[in-house]
Amino acid sequence: MVGLAFILMFSGCSFKKSYDGSYQTQDKSTVVKEKAKKDIEVGTIFKDVVYKSVDDGDLKLDLYTPLKVIHNPSPVVVYIHGGSWFSGDKSIPHNLEPVINQVRESGYTVISIEYRLVNDKVKYPIPVTDTKDSLRWIYKNADKFNLDLSNIGIIGVSAGAHLAMLSAYSGNNEFLGSEELRNYSSKVKYVVDFSGPTTFYGLDNKITNTSVENLMGDLAKDEAKLKEASPINYINSKSPTTLIVHGSKDDIVPLKQSQDFYSKAKASGANVEMIIVDKGDHDMSGASAMDILNTLKNVFEFITKNTN
Repeated sequence: MVGLAFILMFSGCSFKKSYDGSYQTQDKSTVVKEKAKKDIEVGTIFKDVVYKSVDDGDLKLDLYTPLKVIHNPSPVVVYIHGGSWFSGDKSIPHNLEPVINQVRESGYTVISIEYRLVNDKVKYPIPVTDTKDSLRWIYKNADKFNLDLSNIGIIGVSAGAHLAMLSAYSGNNEFLGSEELRNYSSKVKYVVDFSGPTTFYGLDNKITNTSVENLMGDLAKDEAKLKEASPINYINSKSPTTLIVHGSKDDIVPLKQSQDFYSKAKASGANVEMIIVDKGDHDMSGASAMDILNTLKNVFEFITKNTN
């Protein structure tokens, strides 16, 4: 039913030309720069663009240019995948492709990133610094890909929503990673949070608690670090506008997390909206097709409303 609702709302679009990692941004040649700008006008997918190198390899992103040239430069929507911080990748899920196409049809660039997944060596704050660095990369490469730095939004799902919020609400000088990127901004205009955990301390959900312990490692017993890793402690009146989407039957990240976050945000003067999806579980599969359809419409309206 969820996939059907996506298709009903966002059918009729198709991806266009695609390029692989040969368009990595380390190449400073005029030929590559002009080729990229030309291709942006017709709609292109730049696959596996390296946004930074780390000890165990390169971190990459996929850049989906607009299917229609409506804005010049192009607003940006950054997508952060979920997976409890230890699984998942930057590929767009099949049932989200129509959504991505609709955003691109409206003149937006979509960027989907990878970040280092948690294992024995990778723990907090590494996934956060990677996410922040992907935003800094956008600022560094805005001219090359014709990106509008005043209109950057970030969308995260589950663990990806946690990374999106923490990256958006923290300052430019927090969660510093790459030496080459640390002098660039990481500012975004708005956040869409799909079922993201907002508080890491005082957890009463075993599933969430286990995932948080896996992310935090030895820091899982350090209350100060748990608070540092909790988006609820960053929200204030100057935070980017935020839309929260959460299912009423979520048994992985309890709805109360988003409700508490919403209350804290409102009390602090932050600009925040919330959609509770009736009978929706963590991936919204329990919700009706009509409720999913209305939610997607509201999300799309939120994005366009917050774009100049």
